[in-house]
Amino acid sequence: MVKESTIKNSVLTLENLYFDTIQFNRLDCISSDPELDIRFRREVQQRTDDTSKYRLVLSAELEDKERNSIRINISLVGEFNITVANREYDAERLVSENGVAILFPYLRSEITLLTSQPGLKPVVLPAVNIVEMFK
Repeated sequence: MVKESTIKNSVLTLENLYFDTIQFNRLDCISSDPELDIRFRREVQQRTDDTSKYRLVLSAELEDKERNSIRINISLVGEFNITVANREYDAERLVSENGVAILFPYLRSEITLLTSQPGLKPVVLPAVNIVEMFK
């Protein structure tokens, strides 16, 4: 006898993921372990041609607090699909919270990769509850 699965599929699906901005500026006078100021930003847009599709942009800006010798601007785009009627869920909240949680590990990884250069200690952002950071 085959048992019916009780596992439910998520109503939020990541359809596409890409970095649309990666900027890294570095001056000669950088210290090997600069103290960085980090700011995150998110923006959610619903597509007008298909209301079940959303675009989430998660951005981070990192800047050396002391010398302004390093500046990173990185922006990650996630394109999501919601598979149920929008009135059943607060779709924008679902994308802005769960979508951010989905995208954040990719952003963390790219920042570490970008800062893994000779003469610079790689920036490894801790695994955090990014949704709480936005509240």
